[in-house]
Amino acid sequence: EFHPWGSHAEAPDRADRVVFDLDPGPDVPFAEVKKAATDIRELLAQLELESFLRVSGGKGLHVVVPLNPGCDWDLTKRFAKGFADALAQSEPQRFLATATKSLRNKRIFV
Repeated sequence: EFHPWGSHAEAPDRADRVVFDLDPGPDVPFAEVKKAATDIRELLAQLELESFLRVSGGKGLHVVVPLNPGCDWDLTKRFAKGFADALAQSEPQRFLATATKSLRNKRIFV
């Protein structure tokens, strides 16, 4: 998989994007990963955040959210974690916010 920096080289200490890496469990069909990415984009749009999809180079997809240049990394990380946790809490049969691969089964790690 390819994981680019979330900042510009001129300001590596300031975030300019959030990337939600959708990493499916072994039993999750790619069609479900695509549907999950579309649903996540719709949720982000409700927050007035634009996003786009990108292949990850592995089995999943990235949902990329461009930010205004110069965002605080701590605030950006808290938002990303909170969003992933909210997904996992709202649809625990579909999403997981814990990286442990053995827990993924038929779920998508965000």
